[in-house]
Amino acid sequence: MPYTRLRPCRPGKAVWRPQQHITPGCRLQSLRSFRPTLGPSRRLPEAANGAPARRVRQPETLYAIGKSQTKGMKTNRMYDEFAHLWPLISDPAGYAEEASYWRQVLRDKLGPGRHAILELGVGGGNNLSHLTADFQATAVDLSDKMLANSRRLNPEVEHHVGDMRTVRLGKKFQAVLIHDAADYLLSEDDLRQTFQTAAIHLHPKGIFVAAPDQYRETFRQSQVYHRTRSKGELELTHIEYANDPDPSDTTTESIHFYLIRERGHLRIEQDRHIFGLFPLQTWLNLMEETGFQVDTVPYDVHEDHREAYLLVGQLSR
Repeated sequence: MPYTRLRPCRPGKAVWRPQQHITPGCRLQSLRSFRPTLGPSRRLPEAANGAPARRVRQPETLYAIGKSQTKGMKTNRMYDEFAHLWPLISDPAGYAEEASYWRQVLRDKLGPGRHAILELGVGGGNNLSHLTADFQATAVDLSDKMLANSRRLNPEVEHHVGDMRTVRLGKKFQAVLIHDAADYLLSEDDLRQTFQTAAIHLHPKGIFVAAPDQYRETFRQSQVYHRTRSKGELELTHIEYANDPDPSDTTTESIHFYLIRERGHLRIEQDRHIFGLFPLQTWLNLMEETGFQVDTVPYDVHEDHREAYLLVGQLSR
């Protein structure tokens, strides 16, 4: 089954199934309530028949993901040293349903024709790959290694390395898109700068579409996602844990574990991604402040059917 990428993951796009902790032969127990003991081993939940489950050795890197520990983790390794794993983390085929929403919005707003579009924060290009047959696309991302994935998937697309907050291409487009890369905007100033980038790259009455994965109203603590995929001698199990260590600020974190088995050898790596989290109304207010007239289009692509929208802005000038 396809699954949601990061918000690259995000970040999804396919849909990841939130999972409970599962021990073979044992009852389910959510990670919210599961409290592993620090040390070289931990006791799993007791088996359904009341007998204690076996003890298993656990790598130290899988322990204790409290606030103090996660702050010491390296960040955004998925887009750098592990970018070559992206095709195993996220399958382009899983984005077909999502892309149909984007295509419909663009057709409704722009009409027929092969219009010029720009995607900011394209990542591996999975969502865009379903739009290139209909639109003339240009793509921007901060990571050249992720753009390498997109170039292989979308060879007809013009790619540029750049920050969505500050990039200036000197070109105009009929539409600017930000898929789940919107999750990496951490402050209201980041939102303002990115919306300004979109406006600068649009023709008069141009269209801006954004799709944050979560709003403050919809975020759920302690969600766990995982998937195992393989190609040849390489197998990857990717686990993501959603955490909000400080609900009073505008950020959350996503903790990732990569269990990489290659030619029979297993290594375990960890990664931390910081996401912005804002009320829906903040997105709408700041888009309107930038000069967009905004509509919210229902976007039912998440398996939990949480409230989600494509935020569709049209320049008022």
